Amino acid sequence: DGAFYLWCDIGKYSNNSFKFAMDLLKTKQVAVTPGIDFGDYPNFMRLSYTQPLNKLKEGAKRIKEFLG
Repeated sequence: DGAFYLWCDIGKYSNNSFKFAMDLLKTKQVAVTPGIDFGDYPNFMRLSYTQPLNKLKEGAKRIKEFLG
């Protein structure tokens, strides 16, 4: 029992991790945790990869589309 995470710098795309996370959820149905949930990290987001590989690949594809 454990969890795996990626801590991602989104500063190239946004300096508001909460808005970034909400926009990603609304437009691509991908949930991430905004960096501000962990302190003063407005340019970061956390990804948890606890799903089967096919779902992770689909999520990565949607994030790529979101980033343009």
